[in-house]
Amino acid sequence: MRDSELLESAAAGDTHALAELVARHHATLYALAYGILSDSTEAEQIVGSAFSEVQWQARHFSPSHYPVSRWLSDITRMAAVERLRARASSITQAPARQ
Repeated sequence: MRDSELLESAAAGDTHALAELVARHHATLYALAYGILSDSTEAEQIVGSAFSEVQWQARHFSPSHYPVSRWLSDITRMAAVERLRARASSITQAPARQ
């Protein structure tokens, strides 16, 4: 089954289709998130969040725009960059120690 078909099934509530997408793309998405964050725990959290987002947004995805794998990567990349910005923001806003 193609990724687009799995995504369509996942959008209809098929948890096995979502699990197959996770199995196919987890390693790649983890590597992407880890490359941005350099933290294995945060990278795993980002990938989990990305697949949760996919589950909620799957019905809005149009495979005619671009491949599912690219969409998954975009979701993961945006979430990882957002986490990195939040991390940097918390460091710069931390009160000075006296």
